[in-house]
Amino acid sequence: MSQTDLQQAIARAEKAEKELDTLKKQNEQFEQYYGLSRQELVDKLKQIRELVKSDMQKMEDKDAEIKRQKEMLQHVRSQLIEVKKELLVSGARLTPQQFRDALKGYLQDIRSQIVAEMQAKK
Repeated sequence: MSQTDLQQAIARAEKAEKELDTLKKQNEQFEQYYGLSRQELVDKLKQIRELVKSDMQKMEDKDAEIKRQKEMLQHVRSQLIEVKKELLVSGARLTPQQFRDALKGYLQDIRSQIVAEMQAKK
């Protein structure tokens, strides 16, 4: 190795040391400003991203459950409307006690259908 090669190598080493010192100072300033190292900040951001993703999934699941319940309520309403129609038609021919018994039977049938559908969906 010649004298020139050694001087160039020393110059490169000194330049690398200066760059390293500059990077260290920048990291220290970053930590002072944000209170976290760069890696800690990246980790926190990843954690936040995962929490947001998890919350969005929970919201989607809740929306699906709300939709399912709305469909169930609509089904119950349509069943009750059908019962009302049947009762109006048949009620004119029945005594009050027969009417109550028929109404009770219809409502129990609807309830059992609802319970069966809920269990089938689970």
